[in-house]
Amino acid sequence: MILINTIKNRIQVVVKYINYMIFSNLFVFIVFFLSCGTTKKGKPMKYKFDFVTSYSQFYLTSDHGDKSIEDNTSYPDDNDLEDRLYIEEKFITIYAGSYGHIRGELFVLDKANPNIEYELYDHVAEGGLDVETGELQILHCPTSAVEFKVKVKPGIYRVRVLFSKLYTNQLDEFEGDDRYRIEVWPDNNIEKKVLKRYKLPWMHKNDE
Repeated sequence: MILINTIKNRIQVVVKYINYMIFSNLFVFIVFFLSCGTTKKGKPMKYKFDFVTSYSQFYLTSDHGDKSIEDNTSYPDDNDLEDRLYIEEKFITIYAGSYGHIRGELFVLDKANPNIEYELYDHVAEGGLDVETGELQILHCPTSAVEFKVKVKPGIYRVRVLFSKLYTNQLDEFEGDDRYRIEVWPDNNIEKKVLKRYKLPWMHKNDE
């Protein structure tokens, strides 16, 4: 009888240990799964960024701007400023509303988002970027310090930048309520395209 009770007790201990291991590993898996930011259904990976830059611009690249600095054969013009994007092979300059404080979100997608809520944004533009290193970086202007980075599969990506509340900024104002939504997805199309244009009053005096 004593032997039977001993065996029962040991079985109970083993069962409790197995249950503990199952639930603890399940908890770890759930935490890991949620931290990945995506699912098998292709939901986007979402990241927030909040940093200070200068000269109302910041950069998107994958090599700390090394390729752009090496080439340095072309410069943005008034059209690029109005488009709010200047596209190079491995470097994109984004022209912001605020002089310094930049806030927004970056979404890594499997494919283009077909449902753009244009009424929520003042300006929408897109272009292409070769993310050769597999690390997408947002850089400070003019120091090229990395303010944000995320690992992605190396390749060419389509980049869409959606600007909101640009009207809250005065020229050279350090901070306004402007926000930036950046969407990237694998795509070989590198052509720059403005889907919705925001016209600054001081840049369009001759339009009247």
